[in-house]
Amino acid sequence: LVGRLSMDKIKAIIIDDEPKVSKSLEIQLEMHFPEVEIVSIARSVKEGVDMILVYKPDLVFLDIVMPGESGFELFNYFKKIEFEIIFVTSYSEYALNAIKVSALAYLLKPVEINELKEALDLVILRKGQKDAYKNYQVLVENMKKNVPGEQTIAISNHGELVFVKINDI
Repeated sequence: LVGRLSMDKIKAIIIDDEPKVSKSLEIQLEMHFPEVEIVSIARSVKEGVDMILVYKPDLVFLDIVMPGESGFELFNYFKKIEFEIIFVTSYSEYALNAIKVSALAYLLKPVEINELKEALDLVILRKGQKDAYKNYQVLVENMKKNVPGEQTIAISNHGELVFVKINDI
């Protein structure tokens, strides 16, 4: 994967009602993609929403057909989706809907390792772009400030950017 040595872990949640499928995906990720850390596995959309609010993941692996609510209903719980979504499903007919909700990838079960690698490469690329944009925003804000001591610097702390006033260092 791109940037494997230099990047922070990608926090991920799996939302799937089938325990065997979740476990299989978790094992694949542990064996082949150490940069991905599964922080939670949820069995329903509602449980997944709760886990997203707690863990604030970078990535959600989301099944579509589940009892109660479909994976697409996850979007109703958030005003803004601030994590990447990879759909993992047995049904190819939902691919168009996945594109409409800006899913990063659409993988069919059983998940092929090469397709998983391609999807994770996209996650890493987009995460790098987001981090670079945040750094750019800080630079622009610092350039606007003429007040000594009000300038901030972005410091990476466990995979997240923390903004600290230069005078506080």
